[in-house]
Amino acid sequence: MTLDRRSFVAACGSIVAGISTTGCAAALATPVTISAGQVRVRIRDLPVLAQDGRPATLQPDGLADPIIVTRVSATEFVAVSPICTHRGCTAEATGERIVCPCHGSTYTPDGRVVRGPAERALTRYPVALRGDELTIMLTPMGAR
Repeated sequence: MTLDRRSFVAACGSIVAGISTTGCAAALATPVTISAGQVRVRIRDLPVLAQDGRPATLQPDGLADPIIVTRVSATEFVAVSPICTHRGCTAEATGERIVCPCHGSTYTPDGRVVRGPAERALTRYPVALRGDELTIMLTPMGAR
């Protein structure tokens, strides 16, 4: 099979676009500041968190990986690392699930595996709510 120049360039463009989309989640993340090993955000500054089940992706300064925060109820939030436990790709929050674009592993908002190939849950961070302020401790749960 022979490709003309135009077909070759189009095919290369599609490949590059496909590869680059795995990093798009971080590009859409809200930048946040780390202070004393914690991230603090006001709910009113992230309107998406006003509704149950809606995720927000945060990008803490100085960290390579984002954090996905989801409101589970009026007083409960969960925060997880989107790094897939299967092969380390960055998963994306898509509605009510977190999905890895590399091999299709699917997680609940609190990081539990719904569909493999991943066998382990996502890393979860402790979260506290005081008034309108959400505090995420950057030490993973169970790592103290």
